[in-house]
Amino acid sequence: MSDEPKVVSLYGGEPSPQGECSEVLIEFLVDQLERARSGDVIGYAGVTINSRHHTSYHVVGFADGYATIGGLEAAKADLLRHMMSDED
Repeated sequence: MSDEPKVVSLYGGEPSPQGECSEVLIEFLVDQLERARSGDVIGYAGVTINSRHHTSYHVVGFADGYATIGGLEAAKADLLRHMMSDED
């Protein structure tokens, strides 16, 4: 098994090479920022992955309660489903 981290791209095509920006990610973040500025998005809970494949999690704004946990569990399920289908 390779020691290199396995990068999974669910909704954005192929992962960007290390150190290069991801236009899909930038487009998503800009959209979310615009929605937050308009008051439509009031909280965030998620994970960021840097170019060295280190992760950190963030919980900001109004991001508590069962709905947030359900959203995170749905994201987790999508990631696991995608990872398992790649192993076949």
